[in-house]
Amino acid sequence: MNIPTNSEASPITNYSDWVSVSDRLPTAGVYVLVHLTKDNWKDSEDSKGVCYVVAKLRTGISKADREKMKRGELPDPDSHGYIAPKGYWEKVTNKRSAVTKAEDEDGNNLRPYNWVAFCHRHHYGQEVDYWMPIPSLPNATVRCDD
Repeated sequence: MNIPTNSEASPITNYSDWVSVSDRLPTAGVYVLVHLTKDNWKDSEDSKGVCYVVAKLRTGISKADREKMKRGELPDPDSHGYIAPKGYWEKVTNKRSAVTKAEDEDGNNLRPYNWVAFCHRHHYGQEVDYWMPIPSLPNATVRCDD
């Protein structure tokens, strides 16, 4: 087997498959290949811009929608979660507008969505600039449970 060196390896070059997040977002919950603008592990031999991970979009709520929920202009459904203030888990219910989740536009996340990669790794919404569907392998049938 002939393994190419970094200088011989070709990056993904079919740019027509890449979609800018400013043009369109993928379907939430479906894994896609994303290009990160920062915060991806790499070593000193990696080419500049090689920051790709498989992740799925998780949608949240914007600051504007949160305020509309509080004013009654948008539905404000119940949100369930668990807390452990007394040393044991107990179920709590709050209005969605009172609950801040990682996928919400809040704090360091500047978009009303985030990206979830394997091993529960999260990336803020603004840390992805392009995405594409995961390409199929040529002439192969692959099953994840094999």
